[in-house]
Amino acid sequence: MPRITAASIRPLDLVLTLAVVVLGTLLMIGNVYDPEPGMGSVSFVAIPAFLVVTLPMLWRSTSPLLALTAVVVGLAAHTAVFGELIRCGAAFLTLALLTYAAGARLDGRDALAALGLGAGGALLVGAGDFLGFGVIVVGLPLVTLAWGGGRLMRARGRRAAGVATRGVAPVAPVAGRS
Repeated sequence: MPRITAASIRPLDLVLTLAVVVLGTLLMIGNVYDPEPGMGSVSFVAIPAFLVVTLPMLWRSTSPLLALTAVVVGLAAHTAVFGELIRCGAAFLTLALLTYAAGARLDGRDALAALGLGAGGALLVGAGDFLGFGVIVVGLPLVTLAWGGGRLMRARGRRAAGVATRGVAPVAPVAGRS
């Protein structure tokens, strides 16, 4: 497993983490100060506690499987402590980005484990969102498509690397032919 250090966090990972942290925080603030009808009172503590779901995005490039595991554990803990308060928008976005990264970076069992974790996370969001379990009709396909897109990018990268290692140069078009 790669070592996670401040130096191993890529700028894009930092930007994506900041985006999901801000989105999750804004949605959670809305729940605390202006709860949806049918939602009980919500503790202010739920806002910083949601960071356990979004901060693992920092490990997206370095260790996507570890990041997905941390997000799913965070979703389960948040649901257990705060009930129907999972913000599906921020959670689905986090799961999709991490599942894509895992699909693009991992092989074999690790790649399949990432798909399972992403799908499990989507199911947890459905179980823990006040909108109800029906939100998985968005989350499950989103996570699956993200993983598939990551696998496609991995295959394209490997194909391009194979061409480069064989020393095959791209064929230039011949003048006068279309």
